[in-house]
Amino acid sequence: MWIFQPGIREKVSELAWASTDNPCRTAFLLALEADLDLQDAADLKSSQLELSTRTLRIKRANGGNHATVLSKNLTDALATRLADDADQALLPVLNDPEGMARFLKFAESLLAQAGSSEMPYFDAEQPSDTETGMTRNCFDPWQYLEISSDGAHKPCCRFEKWAKSDIDKISRDEPSFRSLREKLISGKLSPTCKSCSIRKKISVQEFNEKLRKKAEQKKADDLHAPWKLKELRIDINEACNLRCSYCPVSMPGYDGQPMSADILEKVLSLALLTPKGVKLHINGHGETTFHPSWVPFCRSLVDQGKRPLIITNLAKNYSDEEIDLLSYFSVVQVSLDSADEGMMQKIRKPARVGKIFEDIARIRAAAIHDGRRPPVMSLSVGIYDPSIWALSDFVDRIVSMRMNEVTFWNLVKYEHDKLTRPLRDLSAQDADRAAAILSNIRQRLDAAGIAYVFAGDFDGPDGRDMLAN
Repeated sequence: MWIFQPGIREKVSELAWASTDNPCRTAFLLALEADLDLQDAADLKSSQLELSTRTLRIKRANGGNHATVLSKNLTDALATRLADDADQALLPVLNDPEGMARFLKFAESLLAQAGSSEMPYFDAEQPSDTETGMTRNCFDPWQYLEISSDGAHKPCCRFEKWAKSDIDKISRDEPSFRSLREKLISGKLSPTCKSCSIRKKISVQEFNEKLRKKAEQKKADDLHAPWKLKELRIDINEACNLRCSYCPVSMPGYDGQPMSADILEKVLSLALLTPKGVKLHINGHGETTFHPSWVPFCRSLVDQGKRPLIITNLAKNYSDEEIDLLSYFSVVQVSLDSADEGMMQKIRKPARVGKIFEDIARIRAAAIHDGRRPPVMSLSVGIYDPSIWALSDFVDRIVSMRMNEVTFWNLVKYEHDKLTRPLRDLSAQDADRAAAILSNIRQRLDAAGIAYVFAGDFDGPDGRDMLAN
């Protein structure tokens, strides 16, 4: 498995597709998509790729064998490289010293453009083709679609982007979607799914039982086919007004861009055509309300009867017009980890806790003033050291503010972050304290009638389940 710095894998893939150096581009993308070390990639023969099924049958240097289904775009690129002789190298650029030197220079250039300060490495101890008996409890690839700020699309909020020339021609039945569904069904997870912090681990058997039950309810015979769209997420901005210490946005070299006017126009048309009942998320990996055109874009949706959902840090000086617009949303989820002003100023600079809670009240008041039901007011709360030690006080504030719901998430550590650490890094004694706090706040939220969910796996030291009673 190729191990990159957080956020780099997706960037180098996008940069590679944009390259005009076809031999190096194709070799690089194949090594990335099939997770092959360079020796295995150099040993590939033309006969190992079956064009009709897009299946690459890999004979590994260590003697193992594996088959993987490639994306249509990559298969098409490889088809132009196929030689008439089945025993000829599939990737000639990797088979002579000059070609390999050219390839390495190509890869170094991509990494530099992507802002990587470290070279990736191949971890042979993480066999991506070994059945582990576990998968992720995730149905996103069957019922979810995300449009990134550059117009590319994704099957979930964590996955790498898939480029498409025309947003109108995106198909959730395309090979890349079907291949991802097969990996979830079989438990032979992609690196992205293996490291997911959003969906819990589950046995392959239990997942398939759930999948078949859902498919029967939807009268879907083909388990690899998409279901009716449930959620459309539009990531209109990858830039952010905050620099949270633990977020990829704070990594050196991060260059988040807002969605351009022409892509905004295309995704607006797509959003307006979504059937009633589809959850329409206007948020992404940056701050939606930091986009200069977020008000006219969202106003167009609201004026057509849409009630979008948004995740926001709510850390701007909002005008009355912006507050009024937010009051028309169905859900406003605010990203905030603590009521401790000093802690948040340091970790989520320059967030102001008091101002955030004032604006929550303003949104509710704007709806009530017009005789409308206020949005569901929600919180997205990161759990880590030091936020866990102030969590009880934060829950006091959550209860007093009568928040409707809370989502808790467990920190994934990035190397650039020097201010926080995940629960798994706690000492055994501190883990006991943290588990007691989590148990206590669950009881208090239950008593207050506030809905909550713990997203993903909440692992502590030595794999301890921090939510176990």
